Amino acid sequence: MTFRLIDGLRRNHRARRAYLALRTVAAVQPAHRFVFDLATNRSVGTYRARRTGQLVSFRPRLDLQVAREQLTRSGYSPPPEVSTALGDFHPRRVLDLGANIGFFTLSVLARDVATHVVAVEPDPDNLAILRRNLDQNSLGASVEIVAAAAGTEVGQTRFAAGFRELGHVTDSPDGIAVDEVDFFDLASGCDHIKMDIEGGEWAILRDPRLADLGASTLVMEWHHRNAGVDDPAIEAERLLRTAGYQVVHCGREGGRVGELWAYRPTP
Repeated sequence: MTFRLIDGLRRNHRARRAYLALRTVAAVQPAHRFVFDLATNRSVGTYRARRTGQLVSFRPRLDLQVAREQLTRSGYSPPPEVSTALGDFHPRRVLDLGANIGFFTLSVLARDVATHVVAVEPDPDNLAILRRNLDQNSLGASVEIVAAAAGTEVGQTRFAAGFRELGHVTDSPDGIAVDEVDFFDLASGCDHIKMDIEGGEWAILRDPRLADLGASTLVMEWHHRNAGVDDPAIEAERLLRTAGYQVVHCGREGGRVGELWAYRPTP
């Protein structure tokens, strides 16, 4: 009964926003400042994350989904079977593909400030907050910011900006021109990759160079956009298994989006 009630709240837009706000208010301090900023539609607020103690800046009304994913729990945490398979694996160089405003990068560095993160984000508004989050936590030296979209070649592309965590590469002339960088160049030397690029993952997953990817682990969101198949979850698993990875699914929402972990078995 409780599960059905929560699921119903998530499906209703206004109720979902209230649910996300309630989850977020419990994750930051001072909570009253967040509530005030939310009520007054403050453009960007700065708070302290209860889980990590880090200063976090975000848009109170617009970044609730990201805040819920990354502040109320450790977003992109490995499921138990992956943790067991990895043992005491500690990545030293992490690629954050679709870095958004930097919450995943912050969580990586909260666990180990010695980790080097390559944070890739093309949206100018997100980049500004990403830089702010790094600066106010004195983490700039640990992070290389790449202001570009990731693809399978070097050049330029168009990007639907201004959609917070939902920005994506687009063919529309309304998109802004951004640099495109080759994912496989960025991934060289990285042992863990997080990928959340709203449909841009399919060109990468279908590139034959995926089989030579050196990363031991990869966590990603797959999306229905650009999948070209009825079941994107199965397609993502097939492509990763063909490249030599084991795959563990972590949930899916109506076939439109889902999360999975991939890892290379220990020899």
